[in-house]
Amino acid sequence: MCGNAARCMARYAPFKNLAPNKFSFLTAAGPILAESHQETASVTMTPPSEFKDQTFMEYRQYYSQQIESGEEGLYYFQVDTGVPHVVINVQFLVQDQQTKEVAEFFQDHQLFQPQSTNVTFYSILYPDEIHSMTFERGVRDFTLSCGTGAVASAYIHYLSTQKNKIRVNVPGGTLYVDFSNVNQPILSGPATFVAEMTTYNED
Repeated sequence: MCGNAARCMARYAPFKNLAPNKFSFLTAAGPILAESHQETASVTMTPPSEFKDQTFMEYRQYYSQQIESGEEGLYYFQVDTGVPHVVINVQFLVQDQQTKEVAEFFQDHQLFQPQSTNVTFYSILYPDEIHSMTFERGVRDFTLSCGTGAVASAYIHYLSTQKNKIRVNVPGGTLYVDFSNVNQPILSGPATFVAEMTTYNED
């Protein structure tokens, strides 16, 4: 499941007259309700599940005084928004080597095998606005935008603030998550056509 890919499909299918402006399609994570607007697209995501908040007792690395960690371990959240995410609250988002090592630590840990996990860091700007960035398991690096990561971090923030609508600033732009129905969070944001291409098999 990829939230931003789902939004791209929400924008593309009506444009190509493959579907009406509001339609549903099936993913490995479950059915997705999609809606296309003029320059944006929104998708109703699967219910957040497998929520846990706990301390990683064996994590004892010092990390820039940004991660809220005690002497015994690192505090983190675990939530599934179509794909698994470890969510960590930090004071400031920094894509540096130390942050990468934290993400790799979680991705490689036996607790999250064999499917591994995405690792999403977020910082709070306002009660209804956060910064979020995700170290994706398939890429093994930070990406410009992760839709399921935006939902995961916004969900953790929503649990403490009860703000239904949360703006999520990701490195590649801005997304919005609506928890008016917490079991059907809506992910929305811009979806812009870049190019249309045709590929051919060479003889």
